[in-house]
Amino acid sequence: MIQPFQVPSAFLFFGGLACVALGAIGLARVRITAAGQAAAQDDIGIATVAIVIMVAGLLAASVPAVMVLFSSLESFDDGPLWWLRPAIGGAYVAVAVYICSVFLYDLCRMVRLWLARQLHTADEKVGFWLRRHGLVSGGLMLVCALCWVLLAWLDINTPTNTLLALVPPTVVAALQLYQIWLLPWLLYHNARMLDEDRFGEIHRWLEDLTRTRRVPPFYIRVQEGLMMNAMVTGGLYRHFIIVGRGLLEALSVDDIKAILAHEIGHVLNRDVTRRFLPVACVGFVLHALYYGAVVGTLGHNVGTALLGGLGIAIFWQFLPSLVQRRWEFEADRRAVELIGDSERVAQALERFCEVNGTTLDDKSLTHPSMRARLQAIGQLRASAQA
Repeated sequence: MIQPFQVPSAFLFFGGLACVALGAIGLARVRITAAGQAAAQDDIGIATVAIVIMVAGLLAASVPAVMVLFSSLESFDDGPLWWLRPAIGGAYVAVAVYICSVFLYDLCRMVRLWLARQLHTADEKVGFWLRRHGLVSGGLMLVCALCWVLLAWLDINTPTNTLLALVPPTVVAALQLYQIWLLPWLLYHNARMLDEDRFGEIHRWLEDLTRTRRVPPFYIRVQEGLMMNAMVTGGLYRHFIIVGRGLLEALSVDDIKAILAHEIGHVLNRDVTRRFLPVACVGFVLHALYYGAVVGTLGHNVGTALLGGLGIAIFWQFLPSLVQRRWEFEADRRAVELIGDSERVAQALERFCEVNGTTLDDKSLTHPSMRARLQAIGQLRASAQA
C-alpha cells in the first residue's frame, strides 16, 4: 500500500493542483481577451486545452486523497464493513472514467459554445445538462461499486473465481441499459409533446406514417429551452425522438418533417440497438481482460485500476463512432423515402446548419460533414432520375 504523502503521492497532489491553477489562468486569459465578444478560434483552442489540464489536475490531485481514505478504512476489512473499501474503489474509478470519457468532452463543447457566444445553440440548459450528467454518473458509480463489492466477496483465490466471467457482461449491459434506455425514460417520459394546434400537419403526417408502415413504437418529446437539435434515443420499450424547442421555433413545418423523418429513419433502422450490441460485446472482452489482469489489486492499487478503466472507456466510447457515420447516411436515405422528395430533405439539412451556425464541412466522430450527406442525397436523386 502506498502511504499518503510519500514522494509519488505528493507529486500527484501538488502537481495536480498546479495543473488546476494553470488551466484556470488560461481560461481566465481567454475570457478577458474576448472582452464580451466572441472569442477567436485560436483562443477557443487554448480554452479547450485549459479545461483538459484542469480536469486532469483535479483527477491527479484526488488520487492521494483516495489513498488516504483507503488506508483509514483498512481496519474495517475483517469486520461487517469490509465492503466499504471495494465500494469506494469502484465508485471512484467509475466517476474518473466517466469524467474522462463523457463529461470532459461535453464540458469542452459547452465552453467552446460559451466563448463563441453560441451557448444558446447548445443542446440544453446548464441546469438540465448538469442534472443529466449527475444521473448518468450516479448510476455508473452505483453499478461499479456493486461490481467491486461482488468481486471482493467472490475472492479470486477461491474456486468461485470462474464466476468472474459473468460480471463484465453484466456490468456493461447494465450501464448501457441505464444510459441508453432507462435514463431517457426518466428524463423525457413526462416532457411536452408537439403542440397539436400549431403542428397539426405534422401530427396528421405521423398518423399516416404509422398507419401505412410498420414502424417500431416511438414517442416524440420536446425539450424546452433553446436546444437547436434533434436526436433519437431509447426508452424502456419505445424509442424517444427528442426535438429542441429552439429548433421548432427556427424551422418551417416542412423542414421539421424532414428532420423528424431522419430521426424516424434511425428508429426504422433500430440504430439504438445496433449501437448497444457491439459496445456490449467488445466491452465484455475488455472487462474480462481488465479484471483478469488487475482484479488481485482491487481496492489496493487505485492507479492501476484507474488506468485499466480509462483504457476500457476509450474503446467503449469510441467504438460506435466507427460505424455511426454510415448510419447517418442510411437515416438520410430513409428520410428521402419517407418524405418522397430528396430536394426537400436536402434543403432542411442546409437550414439545420444555418440555424446552428455551423458550416457544411463541420463533422464529428459520429456524424459526417453535411456536405458529404448532401452529396449522398444528390446521388439518390440522380439514381431515381436515371
